[in-house]
Amino acid sequence: MDSYNRGYKASINISGNNIGNASILIDSFVLKKSDGSRVDEPVGFYAVAYSYGSGTIISYREADALCGDEGALG
Repeated sequence: MDSYNRGYKASINISGNNIGNASILIDSFVLKKSDGSRVDEPVGFYAVAYSYGSGTIISYREADALCGDEGALG
């Protein structure tokens, strides 16, 4: 559920980069086209990866549009 509470259009605002002992590594904000525009937001996708112990946990919310709708990924 954390992916619904971070990034663009978050349900509630969460501050900080940790949830307990898990810390944010990267989120889908880094997914960009060559012109610098975001790829995730136009299709309603958001993901965040956390470091937890010796592993990685990925939290994501599903895309609202199919890849290719409105030329989001094209």
